Amino acid sequence: MYINDVNQINIILMSVGLGALLAVLYDVYTVINKLSFKSCRTIVLRDVIFCLLSGLICFLFLLVVNRGRMRIYFLPGAITGFYCWHFSFSKVFVNLLCLLFVRISNMFLLSARLFLMPFRPIIALFSLIYGKFGRLFKKYFIKLKNKLKIDLKKI
Repeated sequence: MYINDVNQINIILMSVGLGALLAVLYDVYTVINKLSFKSCRTIVLRDVIFCLLSGLICFLFLLVVNRGRMRIYFLPGAITGFYCWHFSFSKVFVNLLCLLFVRISNMFLLSARLFLMPFRPIIALFSLIYGKFGRLFKKYFIKLKNKLKIDLKKI
């Protein structure tokens, strides 16, 4: 494939678009981190998945658009696109996405409550029976617990 000026400009503009796409992917990643459980393992796992996914996207972009050739202007174009998105639309997009996820989760919880509404009397009956059973055998359970205690000093 012959590389001319128009082709190079198209590839630069597409790499800017790729950078913006990676910034959108990073914003989605940020929203998932804000709204989900945070532990060291899950954050590391999400970081690895994000890096692998963005690397795969860049590789496929270079493979499809540029026939696998790494051009010097690809990286500055992608970085430019990333920062253009990040400093212009990122805050609005993250806030809208957070709002959308919260609304969807609220709608899901409402539908689950409406679905479980007919079963509430049955659940209340089971909890009443369980409460009576627990109060009836409370002294027995306490004696059993005390018998099952093991003194570690004797072992």
